[in-house]
Amino acid sequence: MDLRLPLFFALIFITQGGLTATQTADAPRTFTLLLLNGKTGSPIRWRGAPSIGFPSGQTSAQRTNFFGKETVRVDNPDDRQVDVSVDFIDKDCRSENYERRGETYSIEEILKSGVVSKNFCGKYHAQPRPGLLAIYVVPATFKELWYE
Repeated sequence: MDLRLPLFFALIFITQGGLTATQTADAPRTFTLLLLNGKTGSPIRWRGAPSIGFPSGQTSAQRTNFFGKETVRVDNPDDRQVDVSVDFIDKDCRSENYERRGETYSIEEILKSGVVSKNFCGKYHAQPRPGLLAIYVVPATFKELWYE
């Protein structure tokens, strides 16, 4: 019996992340921020620039990628919460009156079970996954941004 083919697939499986190592205590923690359209449930691509702040003073504000995701790195191990606010939006679906505001989330909860914000703009609701923070907003159109 030739074992080259099964060994080849096993090597591919291991090198492509099939087996992952556990995080050490001093390694930076990361989670994924996902911006979703509250009306359609689709990702907000390249438009959102969420402002992310930590109690230690670390901040981040980069655009989401094609899939509406941004990888957030928590460098300070003492940070337990993250503040997230989103610019260039028409409605913030996390509140009933759609006001733009920041909200604080527990990093431990995000990493352990995942957090999905409330969606007062529509019926869509993503499933929480460990390491995921999903936020619902309605993006502003170019016309709304121009006259704002």
